[in-house]
Amino acid sequence: MSSPLTPNWDRDRRSEPVLTASEIANFEFCPVAWLLQRSGAARDSTSVRKMEHGVREHRRIARHATRAKTLHRAQMLLVLVIVVLLVAMFLQLLIYGGVIKP
Repeated sequence: MSSPLTPNWDRDRRSEPVLTASEIANFEFCPVAWLLQRSGAARDSTSVRKMEHGVREHRRIARHATRAKTLHRAQMLLVLVIVVLLVAMFLQLLIYGGVIKP
């Protein structure tokens, strides 16, 4: 008995389902595309349009993720600058208040 999870070339020799590392990566990237590929779904004009739409959506999501990552880095840098300025101001207060001698 063959499983839909085993590759076609290896189905006759194996009895248990096998997933390759690249299949796992493909599934992680897009479970729907992985399932369609594994099930051997035929490509017609409708499925090609849906696939193109999916590609555009993946690109849009990637742009948003990249932007969010960039904004997060900028936020962390800004927090660091604020902390450094607060420490500098606190030291200035201590020096001018006479608590610390320069």
